[in-house]
Amino acid sequence: MRRKGSRSGFQLKASDIITLGVETIRVGTIVRGRVIPLEPGTFSERLIDVEVYKQESYGETMSTYQEEKDRLEELGKAHEVATKAAAEVAAFVKRHPEVKDVHANYSIIYSYFHGDLEDISENTLEDCWLNHGDRFRKSLACYPSEAHERDALEKRIVQLMSQGNSPNALANVKAGFRFKNLDQLRAQKDELEARAEMRSKSPAELRAAIQAARPNPEEELPVDISREQILHLWNADQFRFWAKKVGMNAITKRISEGRN
Repeated sequence: MRRKGSRSGFQLKASDIITLGVETIRVGTIVRGRVIPLEPGTFSERLIDVEVYKQESYGETMSTYQEEKDRLEELGKAHEVATKAAAEVAAFVKRHPEVKDVHANYSIIYSYFHGDLEDISENTLEDCWLNHGDRFRKSLACYPSEAHERDALEKRIVQLMSQGNSPNALANVKAGFRFKNLDQLRAQKDELEARAEMRSKSPAELRAAIQAARPNPEEELPVDISREQILHLWNADQFRFWAKKVGMNAITKRISEGRN
């Protein structure tokens, strides 16, 4: 008997299992019992007093696999829809600088569409802005005037630059505001906020952000995981573990490779 390097516990050969009476133990059966030394002074062990703990049929295993595959696909689709909707709202706010770029406005827009994120697009947002004035436009937090927005931008820029700059340096920044238009102030504010967010991250979070920005090569299952092992030995926890690690496409590919 040899120990398997995973949460499956031990992997047994048929000769290592001793049972009382006539019992059938198929591949994929999870058993429990007592482990005893095979011979004194050796590292060999044997499992005795075997009791069937859990036994999943091929159909149950495939059902678990399909359920997990469907669940992850649904989560992936929901994430794509949510990401697209957030990008559409962000673009809408940039097209309408009078609308404040705050989380409250995002929530208001999502609520206006009753949480149906798939309906949020450039066309639907502009239609609401132009034709639903009383219900849509007035519900959003907007700057009352260009002067009010300029004042808010200048205060935010000074706040972001206050750390690490002397009073004289901040005075020079304030003096330069009169030479900038609203678009330039918005761009400066966005850049400073992005830098502040990056500085607030831990080294591990920064590495994760850099890794997420890189195109990920397709992950593969380890070569020692066979189609038979997936179909007959894996339980729901193992499906979830490997699906999260390499994706369901890699699992599906390995199952397909073993077909005749």
